[in-house]
Amino acid sequence: MKRLRIAGASLPYRFDDKFHGITPLYEASKDVDVDVIAVPGLGGHTIGSWKSPSGNDVWLRDYLPDDVPNIRVLLYGYDTSLLRNKSKDSIEDLGRRFLELIQAFRTDNASRRPVIFIGHSLGGLLIKEALLQRDRTLAKTGPQKYMVTEKSATNIGLTATADEYNISLNTDHSGLVKYKSKSQDEYIIVKEKLKKFVAQAKRDVGKRVIEEDLTPEQERLWSSLNQPPYTSFRHSSKIAKREEGTLEWLVQETSAGGNHDSSSEHELPRLRKEDFTSWRDSDKSEVLLITAPPGRGKSVLSNFVLGYLERKKSQTPSLSTKIIYYFCNIKNDEASRNANSILRALIVQLWEGFNDMREFIRDQLFQQAENSFLWLEVVIRRIIAIDMPTERKIKTIIRKSPQDLDKLYQEIIQCLIQEDEDKDKARLLACVIYARRPLTLRALQDAVAINPMERYTKYEQCKQDKSSLTPNEFYQIFGTLLDVAEDKVYCIHQSVKDYFQRYNPLKHFTDLDPRLVLAHASMAYISLEDFEHPWQNREMLWHNFPFFEYAANYWYSHIETAADVRCYLAFQDFLKEMVPPVVCKAQVWMSEHRYSRFYSHPSRVSEVAICFDIGWLTELLLNREPCGIADDFEKDCLSLAAKQKGVVLEVLLKHERNIKFAITDDIVRDIARTHHCTTMTLLLDRRGADVQITEGVVQAAAGNDGSGKEIITLLLDRRGADIQIIEKVVQAAAGNNWRGKESGEEIITLLLDRRGADVQITEKVVQAAARNYKSGKEVITLLLNRRGADVQITEKVVQAAARNSRSGKEIITLLLDRRGADVQITEGVVKRIAEYFDQEVITLLLDRRGADVQITERVVKQIVKRFDQEVITFLLDRRGADVQITEKVVQAAARNYESGGEIITLLLDRRGADVQITEKVVQAAIGNKWSGKEVITLLLDRRGADVQITEGVVKRIAECFDQEVITLLLDRRGADVQITEELVEAAAENSISGKEIITLLLDRRGADVQITEKVVQAAAGNNSSGKEIITLLLDRRGADIQITEKVVQAAAGNN
Repeated sequence: MKRLRIAGASLPYRFDDKFHGITPLYEASKDVDVDVIAVPGLGGHTIGSWKSPSGNDVWLRDYLPDDVPNIRVLLYGYDTSLLRNKSKDSIEDLGRRFLELIQAFRTDNASRRPVIFIGHSLGGLLIKEALLQRDRTLAKTGPQKYMVTEKSATNIGLTATADEYNISLNTDHSGLVKYKSKSQDEYIIVKEKLKKFVAQAKRDVGKRVIEEDLTPEQERLWSSLNQPPYTSFRHSSKIAKREEGTLEWLVQETSAGGNHDSSSEHELPRLRKEDFTSWRDSDKSEVLLITAPPGRGKSVLSNFVLGYLERKKSQTPSLSTKIIYYFCNIKNDEASRNANSILRALIVQLWEGFNDMREFIRDQLFQQAENSFLWLEVVIRRIIAIDMPTERKIKTIIRKSPQDLDKLYQEIIQCLIQEDEDKDKARLLACVIYARRPLTLRALQDAVAINPMERYTKYEQCKQDKSSLTPNEFYQIFGTLLDVAEDKVYCIHQSVKDYFQRYNPLKHFTDLDPRLVLAHASMAYISLEDFEHPWQNREMLWHNFPFFEYAANYWYSHIETAADVRCYLAFQDFLKEMVPPVVCKAQVWMSEHRYSRFYSHPSRVSEVAICFDIGWLTELLLNREPCGIADDFEKDCLSLAAKQKGVVLEVLLKHERNIKFAITDDIVRDIARTHHCTTMTLLLDRRGADVQITEGVVQAAAGNDGSGKEIITLLLDRRGADIQIIEKVVQAAAGNNWRGKESGEEIITLLLDRRGADVQITEKVVQAAARNYKSGKEVITLLLNRRGADVQITEKVVQAAARNSRSGKEIITLLLDRRGADVQITEGVVKRIAEYFDQEVITLLLDRRGADVQITERVVKQIVKRFDQEVITFLLDRRGADVQITEKVVQAAARNYESGGEIITLLLDRRGADVQITEKVVQAAIGNKWSGKEVITLLLDRRGADVQITEGVVKRIAECFDQEVITLLLDRRGADVQITEELVEAAAENSISGKEIITLLLDRRGADVQITEKVVQAAAGNNSSGKEIITLLLDRRGADIQITEKVVQAAAGNN
């Protein structure tokens, strides 16, 4: 397809066949270990570059995932077309854009996933450039060399014997990345290499996962923390050296029976050896305070103790100690003798210790490198959660972490929840595991605050049991299993949820079934007295009661069966308070429900069950069980239930009391139109005698876009004699746009196979197929193959295909290929094709049926507005005499976003005498934000004398373009350009080139430039370059500038 961005401007969907940017091609359904990113070469198509030369297989999608599991394949596309490419991007520009897109696409956990790049031709250079920009330690500093040396171009086999990964492939340049089958030798070689790269990446991930690079700004801030370096005083001459042999008594082991009295023999009578030893060997956090008058040796003593402790640590590697210090001495600069400097120095040393710890963790994890990325992540989270981590504790955590994920989760949960005091933690986990969608941290805290063993009447009571965990505190407790992202709480992985649902490890800690914790919390929350009165302000309601929005939308979805209500009496009390529609609490939660806008509020409990599709509530009411509420279903209740497409209809039909409910034609049609085949089967099984299979029912079934084929088959099997295959039935089937096994093609096939003699292929049937935006081509093909003689290709059929904005192109092409002589090419059809399809279709139309195509002004307008010069050239060559170059045609060409300049050039070259350069044409070019500058420049160059330079035209040029166009305008038609106040004001508003245009006007026509209040006001309000323009005006024409109240207001509003 050719440049469909503009074609889709008026449509709800956009089309693209270039695939520029990142395109996901394949993603494993389970854990993804590695991203494979493929980059095509010069002139290569993003997908076509990797496509089999003899078929449609793309080896990155169709072969590699089978041979290398657990990968995600991404394609990167960029414009390297060789023809008509005006790009001025350098390899640095391309590399920078490639790097930015990868980083933007690989967010969250994917950003830590290893990447394997596959580059072809220029794609390899692009990858190298991106890597160079990513790693600032690399640089292009070597001598200049040929990209392809003579040796590499002429050698057979390896061109660099030192490089073990340089492998020769017996194919041409294009064939390096195009493989016909899995058995092709070249593919096998590439596949095996990629397998090794993936395995290596998985081994390396444990080493990488905890290494995070600092940004340049972070490095600068980090360096400033250690200024001056905390070691500077200790390693300088400012600190005195101790005399040899002194102070040794403090660290020497005491001999048997000996007792050294430090207070009588040494200069520091207050320091006793046992005080130091007790402080040194304590497992607790303790302080040893030594005081003395100035000059008594405190710094010397401290330096001695530091040296002793450092030697002791080096001699005992297993000693889990970090030694940090800071000398706050009079000989230091005064700026370094304050709390700020002390804390900064301690932070630096703690971080250095953390780096040491990271290296240790990395080495330990590297020994477990065969484990999955998920295992590594969970274990790292366990390490992060350690209070006061030591090497011994880290080794223990890693060693005791089971290799099996289920056993690992079991151990984590057992450590987290051990006693009854941990029930709050258990409820929190249950809320996250069984939530229908992620809860915010505030909503989760409210939900957990509701203890099933307590009875709450007001929100204030709940707040007494509410914890106030910060995200950091939450992570410290639950970070091995849960994450907080954008204030919402998630499981770290689907496998965590699977484990809880498979083994139910919380069942002894939640006072009720863990899957019902959120049901109880939601119902208790809605039943609070705070909701006995309507809330007018929804935002205030959600802010004051953060759990209410979730509770209102999902409370009933956490109860699976009526038995759940029977088992928990509290549920029955809640139902009585919050379900009857006359109760205000019910009205509040129903008004906040996401489906409330689709229907009026129910007036009965039975209608609540139907409208919100609550199957278990329906069952309770049908059984007339004592559950706190009671109601009966009206005789016509199936009519409302059939419209819901949910479980309530099945409950009603299955129940023994279903016989009292009326079965109308509308009910059967609704079931046939929107429900699954199982529901129709149930209806026939339970109430078959009351079901009439009318024409409307069969038509509705044929249009069912999910189960149409199954329902038609069922009806033919069970009630075949009642089924009439009328035109409307076939029409509905042909228009069924479900692209899948139940598509229109499948249903038409079924009808032809089972009741072919009754199937009428009328004009309306073919029209319906032509309108089918998903499987229209397939249906038309089927009809042509099976009943071609009956298929009429009328004008209405072609019009229907032309209006099909999604698959119309394929259908039009098919009709021209198969029944070209029957396709009626009216002006409306041509205009529609020119308006909505790409140049391939219009070219095909001209090529196949050129003589029948009416080349009217409307048709030409659409063609020059949307297509490039190739189509226009083709049109002029084939039907030039019929092409009228009117003012409106030139206007349309000037509006062409992509190719305006080329088309205007073509028209001037081929039909210059017919081209009228009117004010409307110039205005059209000015309104073209993409190629308008090129068009205006071209008109001034080629037909400058014909361009009408009105005040409005000049003003619009100053608003929309840069100084180059203004310069050309002044050069070519300067005498016609009036420098009005409005023109200068428009230039001052130009957010991109305002300063440059104002400078140009001052330089070229300064005497005509009036700096009025409106001009200054416009400059002050220019969001992008207002400051620069005001500075320019003050420098050049300061005496003329009036700083009025309006100017100040404009500046104040400039964001």
